[in-house]
Amino acid sequence: MNKFVSFVLILAAALTAVMAQDQVPPPKPPLVRMPPAGSEWSLEIRNPTAPRGESPESSSGRVVPVRFEMRIGRNGVQQGTTRFSDGHTQTFYVVEDQILQQHDNAGDVAVLAPRDGAPLDLFDFRVRSFPALGWISLRNYVGVETLGKQPCHKYQLQNVAEFELPEKDVLIAWIRAGDGFPQRVQIGEVVYEFSEVRPFSGEVSLPALFQAAVEKRRAEQRRLNALKAANKY
Repeated sequence: MNKFVSFVLILAAALTAVMAQDQVPPPKPPLVRMPPAGSEWSLEIRNPTAPRGESPESSSGRVVPVRFEMRIGRNGVQQGTTRFSDGHTQTFYVVEDQILQQHDNAGDVAVLAPRDGAPLDLFDFRVRSFPALGWISLRNYVGVETLGKQPCHKYQLQNVAEFELPEKDVLIAWIRAGDGFPQRVQIGEVVYEFSEVRPFSGEVSLPALFQAAVEKRRAEQRRLNALKAANKY
């Protein structure tokens, strides 16, 4: 194949990509789809500026998350597992719109409200949907960009003061135009690479200690509802 033919093929591919982007409709709410029951997904966390072979913050000695996995059972129970740069993992569950987490794998189970919305979800995976996306809106939509052969709606935020990030940092998100799920998020020098959302046919079972925390919360809610009903009369 001579150079001219190669140039023509490259040019044709580029024009095809541009035409494909032009055909992508603009985003409309919801800008990010919620992952459904019976699905699973993961994300890899990396720092492109870190030396090759090193974890994102290994040179500074900090322990940081490097991978996150979410599994949503057919019963609606969510299980999120974070793997850290020192090899240890931490797991939480989402049941009836409440987060259950046992800190350091010891002691009682804490029951928390999900932290959806900016700025708390930038580095917090305990959200109902996908992390690091609570800031996106139509106001910071900048156009279509192909990433990993996927046409994506791109969002960018230059003013990051409210997120307690360095002024030079920029928030960028790529949401796949085809299915509404995230492809990549960049927070300054940190990059989240999302997998596809895959089917998961099983159910998520709660360990006994977590199930006991759910039953305790339900009992407390029943008592509260009874008190509210009694005060109406």
